[in-house]
Amino acid sequence: MSFFNSRDLSDITTNMMADCASMESMLSSTISTIDCQCDLCYSTCVCLAFFDWRMALALFATMPITFLIIWAGRNLQIRMFDRQVGIKLEASSQIQEYLRVSRSSSPAG
Repeated sequence: MSFFNSRDLSDITTNMMADCASMESMLSSTISTIDCQCDLCYSTCVCLAFFDWRMALALFATMPITFLIIWAGRNLQIRMFDRQVGIKLEASSQIQEYLRVSRSSSPAG
């Protein structure tokens, strides 16, 4: 409880909503797309092997390069996601502060 009491409500809410949105996006679109693309590439290699083994080998040789590019891009994606979450937290905190100030300065009626 001390963690929740020490944090601002907007920080906790924004973090939870951002985590849920990113997990939903990843599970619904990203993972299934990557899985389908890998299956498509492997099935294309198998089909090409029936026609010309050199073409299948050339296609299969690009797979490790593709995985290296995806792995390198992951680090950039993590940095950009952390930056985006920080900006969202700052904006949410400023909105909460504005609402507190506007409520305290408005005449009671």
